[in-house]
Amino acid sequence: MSGTTSVFGIRYPTSGDNVSPLETVFQTMADDVDYVLAQRVPSDWTAWSPSYAGITVGNGTVEASYMQLAKLVVCHYRLTWGSTTSFSGTPQVILPVASYGYALNDTLGDAAFYDSSVGSASREPGGVFYSSSDEVFFVRASTTSGTVNATSPFTWATGDTLSFTATYRAA
Repeated sequence: MSGTTSVFGIRYPTSGDNVSPLETVFQTMADDVDYVLAQRVPSDWTAWSPSYAGITVGNGTVEASYMQLAKLVVCHYRLTWGSTTSFSGTPQVILPVASYGYALNDTLGDAAFYDSSVGSASREPGGVFYSSSDEVFFVRASTTSGTVNATSPFTWATGDTLSFTATYRAA
């Protein structure tokens, strides 16, 4: 087969090619598509060790992973508070893959804040917003909405969690 697609290089027959037996041509094309997809479609999530502004993880635990498909990135993050975990100012997490450059306060996803001392009654919804330099910050979405910090939406303590999922375009 002498023709190839311009984007992914998938081979296809042209008028001068021998297309007999036809099943061989189709098998070759299918193999090419399989190969291209295997190179571009993530097979699993990739672990990510975030950088921070205003967050000291200390003995807390972090679960962070992402997957990227072309320019689309989806990331998930969860911080479970330990006795030496702390926030200062406006806590921010740096995204795992550089973004194309969003505007300040663009929404990238949803966040949740859980106060373990109160149980399921204290699940606080919120959002993930672009700050700058691929950092994101969090805003709670309750009747007293505002930026998350050391005492908002509650005073953080051992066992509390901050989690978010963000979807964005890579650079």
